[in-house]
Amino acid sequence: MEVNFCRRCGTHAQHISDNHYTCEQKHALFADASPGAGVLLVNDKNEVLLGTRSIEPGKGKLTYPGGFSAGDETLEQTAIRELKEETGVTPEHFASPLSYVGSSIIDYTYDGETRKVLGVGFWARIADLSVIKAGDDMQDVAFYALDDFDYTLLAFDQERPVLEALAVILKTA
Repeated sequence: MEVNFCRRCGTHAQHISDNHYTCEQKHALFADASPGAGVLLVNDKNEVLLGTRSIEPGKGKLTYPGGFSAGDETLEQTAIRELKEETGVTPEHFASPLSYVGSSIIDYTYDGETRKVLGVGFWARIADLSVIKAGDDMQDVAFYALDDFDYTLLAFDQERPVLEALAVILKTA
């Protein structure tokens, strides 16, 4: 889809790259909201790896590694790429296969505009903890127990159902 005018202020829009446009008022515009995907890494204590976001939205709050899909990626490919960018972890470091957890609709606000985005969560056990390092838009990462987790710490409230679904999976696994 081509964007000719800003849906927020009506000024002319300029194509920047892929589905990204900007207008004369410098609003960031995205032609189509891409789905997002992420990976919940689980250690041998059944704790999940979460990172502290270093950028808005949700700067300073927790999220699992993930991000937006490029137009030529499956959700699994998106999750793996984002995991590597944000933690340095690749499937070679997994102790179990990548598996679907759940999905949710996230209200994602960027540059003053809120868009509905489909977020899909996958999980895997990690075998090699030594490779984990915060990168990209994560300022740090740490493992958290889900049985007494404070969900108000999340950058996106809508990630809660995916984390709760993982907690159920881990109790039955």
